[in-house]
Amino acid sequence: MQNGDQRAILSNSFVGARAREQELYGFHNHFDAVMYSHEEGMEKPTQEIYLLACNRLAVAPEAMIFVDDLPANIQAAKSVDMTGVLFASTDQVIDELDALLYGSRHGSGRAR
Repeated sequence: MQNGDQRAILSNSFVGARAREQELYGFHNHFDAVMYSHEEGMEKPTQEIYLLACNRLAVAPEAMIFVDDLPANIQAAKSVDMTGVLFASTDQVIDELDALLYGSRHGSGRAR
């Protein structure tokens, strides 16, 4: 990640997810926005929730990369001009993000 890059979580969720996940993973310490569908009143793949994420981060959809494990969610993100990466494995996502962010496979520095 480069200076100024922002990260967000956009999760289809349930009541209580925010407190539970903060306790387990500390998401709020690592992400600029953490959005839960039950709090927003809409969920993926509704286009509006993707646009809301852009608005919260003050970033144009064209500048966003969305990662998800469901093809319908990736397609919805692409429909609002985000770049979509379909999760199949951690290594695959890291490689795709490296290529998108840096234009080459320079390696992430992570042990795999």
